[in-house]
Amino acid sequence: MPGCEEVESGAFKGWLRWPAVKESSFHEAIGPFQWQRCSPSAARCRVETGDRQSNGSGALHGGFISACIDMALFAAAEPVLTAPAVTSHLSIDFLGRGVPGEPLDLEAEVLSDRNRHLLVRVLVRQGESLVASATGSLLRTG
Repeated sequence: MPGCEEVESGAFKGWLRWPAVKESSFHEAIGPFQWQRCSPSAARCRVETGDRQSNGSGALHGGFISACIDMALFAAAEPVLTAPAVTSHLSIDFLGRGVPGEPLDLEAEVLSDRNRHLLVRVLVRQGESLVASATGSLLRTG
């Protein structure tokens, strides 16, 4: 994906990220999102969490987790996305409570790349706990 860059220092040195387009963007609101390439069709992603991503009951907000999953779809597909794409379908099963203050780890893998559609699977964990499982489709628009 155009604009992807390598983190140059800190705990995520060598990981990849998208630079924020502007401070008021939705991407900026999510927080830093980094990933490592595990294979040509898979990525391991990480996003830090805190109280600002929590819901009224003190768990991570489902919308926040959904947004992270959506970004993980694109991280996994990044090597084959030579043209713009959009999420055309996203199905999520929430399996556990996300805890603010602990990082979310997302394992994303492209399962199928046919014509203009890519099918991606994402598992979301905090430590040993499975928080969510998802599948999503990306549609190349360019």
